[in-house]
Amino acid sequence: NMSKSTAALFKKLDDIPSLIPASETPDEKIRVIISKIFSLAPANLFIVESHFLPGHSRKEGAYNPAFVSWVPAIINRDNKQSFRHVLLFSWRSGDVASRIRFGWFNTLTSTIREAPMPGDTSITTTNTTSNIHIGLMTITAVPGYTFNNRVANQEDPRLLALSDGSVMVVYAGSFGKFEMNYRGNRDCLQFYSIGRFNYKSNSLEFGDSVMLLYPEGGHQKNWVPFEYNNTVHFFQSINPLHVVALESVNEERHTASIRTVFRDINTTDGVPITRRLPWQEEYGKQLRGGTPAILVRGVYLAFFHTQVNLHVFYSLNTYFMGAVTFCPHPPFSISSISAYPILLPNLYEGNWVPKFHNYVVFPSGISLDEDGKHIHVSLGYQDMSAYVMRMEVDMLLASMDFVADCNNNSSKPKR
Repeated sequence: NMSKSTAALFKKLDDIPSLIPASETPDEKIRVIISKIFSLAPANLFIVESHFLPGHSRKEGAYNPAFVSWVPAIINRDNKQSFRHVLLFSWRSGDVASRIRFGWFNTLTSTIREAPMPGDTSITTTNTTSNIHIGLMTITAVPGYTFNNRVANQEDPRLLALSDGSVMVVYAGSFGKFEMNYRGNRDCLQFYSIGRFNYKSNSLEFGDSVMLLYPEGGHQKNWVPFEYNNTVHFFQSINPLHVVALESVNEERHTASIRTVFRDINTTDGVPITRRLPWQEEYGKQLRGGTPAILVRGVYLAFFHTQVNLHVFYSLNTYFMGAVTFCPHPPFSISSISAYPILLPNLYEGNWVPKFHNYVVFPSGISLDEDGKHIHVSLGYQDMSAYVMRMEVDMLLASMDFVADCNNNSSKPKR
């Protein structure tokens, strides 16, 4: 019964020998907490496989990779051989500001590279009618946004395949620590760039970066992009629910305005409403964005992350992730959500991340397989490496707790 508090359920596990702390060390406390969560909600029921993508260090390597299944507009969409994965990642190089680069994921060796090789899981098809070979295509860099001769950092990219055959990358950035507080917001801003396939040069080419202009409540960096009725939308906030949509683009200034589609607020005083959800708040009260939201089984499916201090060692935070579904039409209410973190115990072992966190698990990419039965989810891990997980869709959805009926989408979730 997922509606029971974690504390009550944990109490029933206290007498299991393997779940009794062997010592008072921080590592042992973490092990027991993770083991109890996994005992209550074992994610291996729907995680079919996982691939580790090794990094180098926190100053040199790929992290927080995005993932997408994309069919270029030039390709016949009935040709399933063109339906393949593209992997995108942020990259640190020494003390240089983060930049977005592309890579290829090889399922046999579980590695990423900046240059594709035959056998990599990327766009890998030859369309003889238009003389296109995409297996070894090139991908242009995502241009940085320039303001006052300064180029914004590029972090935490998300990839979203659009209905017109293009692919959008959405990323967070700033012009320096605590600088350029645009319209009173924090230093973290939202940008996007649109990539289109050039069949003549066999390349995916990205246009200029565009900065989103948001007049209210826009400082939360982890927006969740999705497409509805051929228009890009964002869950700017999950709970309180705040949904916005792209409205108009100023081509000269490279800025885009947004409009609010729905904001869950108290009509009396205008204060945003935080709803009571099945997600156990012991694992983080604020649901932060992670992957884009894609249509799966008639609902928008996404993965979020949280941060929480488990009080095992001073003020270090632990990252957790869960899944959430939204109704397919406005106001896009939450229809179901994980009650417990989705985790594999091995992600919470080994060396801690220095300074502010012990374990960082950051969901950033999602794609639906051709068979419609599985999804791939990419995770940033410890800010220097990554995992790609393959999950069984129906079992994942069955593991989530009901929140609202989408057939009566005009009614909001209960408090």
